[in-house]
Amino acid sequence: MQTVWERCLDAHIEGAVNFRDLGGYAAGEGRVRPGLLYRSGMTHGISSAGLRVLRERLAIRTVIDLRAPREAHQEGIAPFHALGIARHGVPVVSAALPDDEFRRQIAARFSGTFDWAASYRRMLDEGQATFRYVCEVLTEPGALPAVIHCTAGRDRTGVVAALLLAVLGVADAEIARDYALSGAYLRPHLPRFARLAEQAGIDAERLARALDTSEEAMAACLAYLRARYGSAEAYLRAAGVSAERLHRLRTVLLEPSMPAGG
Repeated sequence: MQTVWERCLDAHIEGAVNFRDLGGYAAGEGRVRPGLLYRSGMTHGISSAGLRVLRERLAIRTVIDLRAPREAHQEGIAPFHALGIARHGVPVVSAALPDDEFRRQIAARFSGTFDWAASYRRMLDEGQATFRYVCEVLTEPGALPAVIHCTAGRDRTGVVAALLLAVLGVADAEIARDYALSGAYLRPHLPRFARLAEQAGIDAERLARALDTSEEAMAACLAYLRARYGSAEAYLRAAGVSAERLHRLRTVLLEPSMPAGG
């Protein structure tokens, strides 16, 4: 069994935040294939050496950026195109929010009392087009290996990762544990989030609280998904993802389990 830090690749990718492989999780009678699908926080701070690791060692071909366009503009975008890596901007939240509402939502998320489970439910209810597009991108020939990221790599990325893992057959409890790993992985990067917090008038103590991550929020999100939509597959089918694409997703991202002792 991996320790909490063995899944994290930040130490191997200079400038990375909360970067980890979604592979290796048990999924039905098989497991998610390692080395094909990664989740991450902000990527614009990855150094030139770190970007070379992405391209040369991890062979990344696609980046899916879940940030709103104004976030990407303000925070920056890594020069993926120069490395031959395709970048897709696929915002999960509305790109049309007025500036004052956008700032209010940032402040609410740093408040320490924000209802994350309710936020994730809203993403599910309003984000069908985004999740459909993510599945379409990932199932295009030559799209993998791919990285999915937002700013912290926890919330928007967490919901997308949860949907993908669920449709692959990973147990809800395992998905919730994967989500909660962000708490440990983000803590070393607190200084990098200080600017965002400062813009929202948030002090260091509240910032640290906001980045604490528990399994319960994602467990509640998954329970809501099943209660309202039936399953991750039913949700994605209703969102417009074809049965053929879901079959392709499973074919590419799943492999037989390793034999015991193997």
